[in-house]
Amino acid sequence: MRRGRKWRVLTGAGLPVLAALSFGGLGCVGQTTVARVSNGHLLPGRFIGVDAYAAFLRGALAEQDGDTRGALAAYEAAARSDPDDPEILVRIGRMRCTIDREDAGADQAIHEALQIDTRYEPALLARGYCETLRARPEAAMEAFAQAAIWEPMGLEADVDAAHLGATMPTKGGDDELKARLLALTMLHGDRGEAWEALEVWATTHGDVELAVQAMVQVVRLLPGRRVAVGQSVIALASAGRRGAAERVAGALLDAPGDRVSGGEGKPPASVPLVARLAVDEAITRGDREKVLARAARAHLPAAVAAGRAWAHGDPKLAQELIYPTVRADPANLAARWVFDAVSGRLGPGVGTSAPVSNLPPEVGLPLARAVDLAFGAEVARKVLTGNGVRVLAGDALLTGLAVELATVGVLSDPELPADARVELAARRFMAPAEADVADPTLDDRHRLLGLSLLHPVDEATKNLGRRLASSSAADPLVAAALVNVALARHEAVSAPLQAALESFAATDPIAASALVELTHQSGAPAAVGQARRRLAALARTPAERQRSEQ
Repeated sequence: MRRGRKWRVLTGAGLPVLAALSFGGLGCVGQTTVARVSNGHLLPGRFIGVDAYAAFLRGALAEQDGDTRGALAAYEAAARSDPDDPEILVRIGRMRCTIDREDAGADQAIHEALQIDTRYEPALLARGYCETLRARPEAAMEAFAQAAIWEPMGLEADVDAAHLGATMPTKGGDDELKARLLALTMLHGDRGEAWEALEVWATTHGDVELAVQAMVQVVRLLPGRRVAVGQSVIALASAGRRGAAERVAGALLDAPGDRVSGGEGKPPASVPLVARLAVDEAITRGDREKVLARAARAHLPAAVAAGRAWAHGDPKLAQELIYPTVRADPANLAARWVFDAVSGRLGPGVGTSAPVSNLPPEVGLPLARAVDLAFGAEVARKVLTGNGVRVLAGDALLTGLAVELATVGVLSDPELPADARVELAARRFMAPAEADVADPTLDDRHRLLGLSLLHPVDEATKNLGRRLASSSAADPLVAAALVNVALARHEAVSAPLQAALESFAATDPIAASALVELTHQSGAPAAVGQARRRLAALARTPAERQRSEQ
């Protein structure tokens, strides 16, 4: 078996596990304990410290080196400190089976892992490996090496089950603990397997920040893992962890030899959402050169990068990005429009000149918003004639713009993608269409929002809410959806969740609307008045205006 593909387990390599914080009801989101979720199953527990991780790391490195007995001893030491981690139990079972295929202890360890989580995929695959090893020993090893569990999954595969979206508790001592875990890993910092072990550990124990740090190093040291890490980027964005997704996407596009992805699948830079998130990360930092470098690597036109900078609210950077194109090709009407708009020189002729076909949504949507503000919706509609919307699923930046344009009549409902229609329904205080909520392209944050409006008390809604609960401090849609569900179930909304909602209410109308409803039910007149004033400043739909005035 080739180095770098020995015993690579799916848990942290290609199918991230959501680690969510859960404290009873959905509204009771706090920071006092840890719960792990695998394939929809909540596994409450406590964060396990340095000794268990040190043993797990020793085992992972020994396993990669082919030292199965050393790996087994280390994993068993880890299990003594953390007996309820199914990942450690799976590795014990796999090592025992490899050393002695008749070892009953292998079956027992895998059985214990499945007792913790009956659908834990690495345990099911390890059980199949042991069964095949006993029936056909020579075939088992090669089949195991070639099985999909060891290969990065295609980036266009369904990642609905791939979730990574939590943070570990932030009580006193946790920063020191994380520093010690990093220090242990850095003792072997030149080995990608060490960082991969930290990624697995951080993911299964509920620390997205630590997992992101580890993934950045995995990208650098293990080229064959880049496609799988690209999947994690999509999953992070889907769960509302956009900042984390952008950081990992940036590392993927900056890594040398981007097309070295183990020989399997497309490189991450060719995946549209991954490429755009990487560009967004550089835009947020105002790093013009990095924006250009990442756009070039991903083969994104300068107009796309400029449009995203514009949509992010940085017209100066957008102007700097688009000017070389305007200078080199004065006939490029789309580039000229962007340059004129961000320079404050946009004239009404933008809507009367010949329509530009195949206008990128990064150009068309910000341009239509600027034209609407300057000349009205009718002129803005002409800008988008023949172009449609074509917003990528999961692209929160452009989805929000599309919804904004729909609220003022520049876009019609049928022109919107499913996630934008779900958002628009929320802003109209209507239930979204069942078909939109079931749309396979919908990301998890929009699915939760839709379910909170359609089926707030259903168990499926509650389970998805638990999986995304820790993203409430990072994403306004998740926070608003969790409040919707808590209110429908007559559950208390925790102080941290309410604080998150209040922080978003100044800029997000869906969060502002949820805050009005929350304060109304609490019965505090001063709080209700303040929440209504926040909503009034953002209201665009008749329903929002009505709620802000009641």
